[in-house]
Amino acid sequence: MEQRGAIHIFIVIKSELEKYGTPTTVNIRNTKDFIISYDTRNRIPYWVLEIISLKNFKRSQGNTRKGKKFTPDKTFNEMYQSTNKDYYMSGYDRGHMAAAGNYLHSSDLMGKTFILSNIAPQVGKNFNQGIWNQLEENIRSYIKKSIYKTAHILTGPLFIPKKVKRGNRTIYIMEYETLMGRIAVPTHFFKVIIFTNNNNTITYQSYIMPNEEISGPIYKFLRNISDIENYSGFRIFPKIDFGRIKMLFN
Repeated sequence: MEQRGAIHIFIVIKSELEKYGTPTTVNIRNTKDFIISYDTRNRIPYWVLEIISLKNFKRSQGNTRKGKKFTPDKTFNEMYQSTNKDYYMSGYDRGHMAAAGNYLHSSDLMGKTFILSNIAPQVGKNFNQGIWNQLEENIRSYIKKSIYKTAHILTGPLFIPKKVKRGNRTIYIMEYETLMGRIAVPTHFFKVIIFTNNNNTITYQSYIMPNEEISGPIYKFLRNISDIENYSGFRIFPKIDFGRIKMLFN
C-alpha cells in the first residue's frame, strides 16, 4: 500500500575533523585525516585542516619519509596543478601544510601529505627547517605527553601588504614573488590549533609568521583570530566563539 505524505529525514553526520566547521567549501579534497581547500589561481592551498591524537604517533612498521615523493594533484585540471618543475631551483622548500610528521601511524596518509595541493613555497633555512618545524614539534609534544587529547590544526598561506611611506601618505602595497609565473609565494603563513583536553574543554593558539628567515621565541608570533580572518578572507573554525575560550600562551 502506497504511503502518501511520508516525511523522510536524512541526518548528515559530520566527521570529528569537521567538528568546529570549515572556513570555505571551495575545491575541497578530503582524505581520512585531513582536508585541503585548493586555490587554483595561486596553485597553493587556501587552507588545510587536520586532526591529530596519540594514535598518529604510533609508527607503523617501516613508515618514514624515505621514498615518499612529491606528486601533482591530478584531481585538478593540469593547467591548475603545481608541479615539481615549478619548484626546481627556486630556492624555496616545498612546505607541507598538513605535516608529514603527523602521520607516523599510516604510510598511506603520510604519502598523501606529499601531494602538491598540500604544499606551498616556504623559505627553508630558519623558517620551514627552523621555527615553523619547531611549532609543529611543539604541537605534537602536547599530544605525545597526553597534555591534550586531540588537536585540530588549521594551516594556510597569507598575503599581507607592506606599509610604505609615499610623501606625506602611508600606502599599502601587495608584493609577492611567483615561481615560474605560476605559483604564488606567500608573504606569511598562519596556523590555528584547537586543543581538547580529557575533560573535553578546549583552548587554542593562533599564529602568523612571515615567510622569511626568522628566530626568537615562538610565542611572539601569537596573533588574534581576527587578524588571521582579516588577511585570509574567511572565518576560522566558524562553530567556535573565540571570545569564550582562552588562548594558550606557553
